[in-house]
Amino acid sequence: MRVERFFFFEITGFFLLFPGNSELHQIHKIHNMIDTPPFEVLNKLKRFGTHIGFEFSQKRGSGIAELLPNASPEVLDLLTNRLTYDEEHRETAHEPLRHPYCKTLREKAQKARRL
Repeated sequence: MRVERFFFFEITGFFLLFPGNSELHQIHKIHNMIDTPPFEVLNKLKRFGTHIGFEFSQKRGSGIAELLPNASPEVLDLLTNRLTYDEEHRETAHEPLRHPYCKTLREKAQKARRL
């Protein structure tokens, strides 16, 4: 997953999303939150030639709302969409800009400029 997906969470929550002591530890932290991906998705990831094995036990994640209990539903939706393993179901880099949360931010910025 790209850094920008984590960055938005970290500036929203004011803490590191997956502070692991190794790459494998971070992957386990990811699975604790957003589920272990299905076998089919893990097989897709193998084609990128990562050095980490893909023998993960299936785990149901706690969800992002547990980490950001005061976040609005719009923020949680935006973050959940950004933290999707399967690239076929993940938003492109530009799609979040059309998300309702970002629209609200744009409207507030435009209103502030008019003042």
